[in-house]
Amino acid sequence: MVAEGLLSRLLKPLQAFSRRKEGATALEFALVGPPFFLLLMALAEVAVMSVVQSNLNFAMSETARRIRTGEIQSAGLSAADVKAEVCRGMSRIMPVDCRNDLFVDVRKFSQFADVAGNDPGGDGVLDPGEFAYDPGVASDIVLARGFYRWQVFTPFFAGVFANLPGGDRLMTSAIMFRNEPWPAPVT
Repeated sequence: MVAEGLLSRLLKPLQAFSRRKEGATALEFALVGPPFFLLLMALAEVAVMSVVQSNLNFAMSETARRIRTGEIQSAGLSAADVKAEVCRGMSRIMPVDCRNDLFVDVRKFSQFADVAGNDPGGDGVLDPGEFAYDPGVASDIVLARGFYRWQVFTPFFAGVFANLPGGDRLMTSAIMFRNEPWPAPVT
């Protein structure tokens, strides 16, 4: 009986505290707020990454079309010029850092079975020295690839989104095609 009285005296303040409603909203917000804002930041990150990936795909398809029709070869554009073309295509909606984070790889092949694209970020290290530029001539098979290094801005999700060291994500767009049989330039 003494133990019951002692227990009821100890529980009485806890029961009174649990019935009070002041500060309940603040406590609920403290519990629900951080995960909500973390989820909101992750959704924003995924949305921006999707826009950048779509822009990279668009820019590479436009550049590949110009290679396929021989427009780039006829104009004598260099690798830097083609990279600038891809950058212009990517920068239509939002600014991107093309100088340090955009890489373009264009290679020709004699037949489709020979196509083997190396994975420049496969071992976790991006090596720009692995990229080449050879748009080929009429009827050549070409693999045009664009790579964009995205710096993940949501630190809690860097482990999920990142596939390069330092919390970066390598986005890739690849298009394989046969150049059209455009007429050779008359000299």
